[in-house]
Amino acid sequence: MKEKAGNAKISLLLGFLFVVLFTHLPVVYTMLYHDLTGAPTAADGNMDLSGSSLPGTIILDGTWEFYWNRLTVTDRQQEQDPDLYIKVPDYWSRYEIDGKLLPADGFGSYHLTVHGLDYANPVTVLIPEFGSAYRVFIDGILASESGTVSKNLEEVFTVPRARYYPVTLPEKDSHEIVIELATT
Repeated sequence: MKEKAGNAKISLLLGFLFVVLFTHLPVVYTMLYHDLTGAPTAADGNMDLSGSSLPGTIILDGTWEFYWNRLTVTDRQQEQDPDLYIKVPDYWSRYEIDGKLLPADGFGSYHLTVHGLDYANPVTVLIPEFGSAYRVFIDGILASESGTVSKNLEEVFTVPRARYYPVTLPEKDSHEIVIELATT
């Protein structure tokens, strides 16, 4: 009888580990994407795509500028310095401002300047669903959104499906990507 109970526990544990590993494969792939492909990565809020042979999808991982408690496009606050640089993907609650960890709930803006992106077809930014409301702007134009972003956390609303509005890039050397995000 003890042997059956031991086998059941081992089976449950192995099943649990399989589910956890399987559901996190996209995250693991994203974390290793740049090492595996040699694709450029964002550093200090900038990404240089000049001279890159661009696939249909560009992973925008790396360090982005981060503005805590500010919606920089909505509030037109783009001239201010960022509060910190934050690794994307990551949780802002792992970072400190003024010696205090940021709370899991709140709102903020991520900012990335992409250099050398010359693409004639409309583009957008896709974010895997992760339980937060967000708006993505490319050069100040809404490119995608999910849920309701608000400074009032009682008004934040998440939905399981994003809406996409492809943007045609203007002819210029660099493009600004801003993600305004709110989570409860």
